[in-house]
Amino acid sequence: MPVKSSTYKPDGFRTIISPALAESRLAYGKGIMLIGSCFTENIGNYLVRYKFNASQNPFGIVYNPVSIAAQIRRMVGNKPYQAQDLVFRDGLWHSFEHHGRFSDPDQELCLSRINSTLEESASLIRQASHLILTFGTARVFNLRSSGDTVANCHKFPEVDFSSRLQEPEEILEQLIPAIDLLRTVNPGIRLVWSVSPVRYLKEGAHGNQLSKSILIRMVARLLETYPESYYFPAYEIFMDDLRDYRYYATDLVHPGEAGINYVWERFRESCIDQDSTQLMNRLEPIIKAALHRQSGSNTKASKEFYINQMEKISQLKEEFPFLNFDAEIKAFTSARKS
Repeated sequence: MPVKSSTYKPDGFRTIISPALAESRLAYGKGIMLIGSCFTENIGNYLVRYKFNASQNPFGIVYNPVSIAAQIRRMVGNKPYQAQDLVFRDGLWHSFEHHGRFSDPDQELCLSRINSTLEESASLIRQASHLILTFGTARVFNLRSSGDTVANCHKFPEVDFSSRLQEPEEILEQLIPAIDLLRTVNPGIRLVWSVSPVRYLKEGAHGNQLSKSILIRMVARLLETYPESYYFPAYEIFMDDLRDYRYYATDLVHPGEAGINYVWERFRESCIDQDSTQLMNRLEPIIKAALHRQSGSNTKASKEFYINQMEKISQLKEEFPFLNFDAEIKAFTSARKS
């Protein structure tokens, strides 16, 4: 059950939640797939920043687990999309299975981008060591014309859709077969579940809590079905540990930078293995140096600093050939020339 995945410690006016260590932790050199709500990308961005072989949301941000199940099936089958799978509105071609970042005025370009990403993700998910799923809402929107669940409504008229909360059993009827199908092509993949701390207040405060409770019950069933899987308590950390709007963005709905950093540190401690953590510590000063341009970058001291960073990169590339430092090399080379 999810409650067993973390410990709770009262500390003054806080309840500190410490996630349990995952039995199978993330490591460099192995593929990692992340799918789910925008909180997925908060964690995924950190993994990419630290140069893990991570792919996040190959269909774009997705909130409901039924659409996540459909995406898993599509990646395992690697069945390309066709022109008839797209719809046109407001000057753009869209896919109801994709986020708006794939939409485009050019139908061929939209389709090409969708299928190119599908091919890449279909390859990665077959050899990935971990699949991290973050569920945002139990509410689904179905096209009235077909009954199909959509991942994104793309601002089509509200009358085109029906909407309702699904029960855990309904969701699992879609999700478990999709996971089992994935495990036929990648038997060793490890599963990490999480419930997004992002609040969906369009449903009202009570409606949001109903939705989250359904997802938590659903994850409990998933842990029973896949006992080797792991639950990371992102939702509980925000609700019980970070009970303060200082940890939210200005919209008071999405996690803010401080909250994301805090949850990332808990994720790093519980889900990333020790050797990888040590390598991350070596990478961190180089990554930060590349992101923050030195003042007076044309001084002798600054140029020597950049040369020193390049030497560190050279040493790390020799030890770990799979690491990609293209962005850092570009930043340091540009700074030295300025």
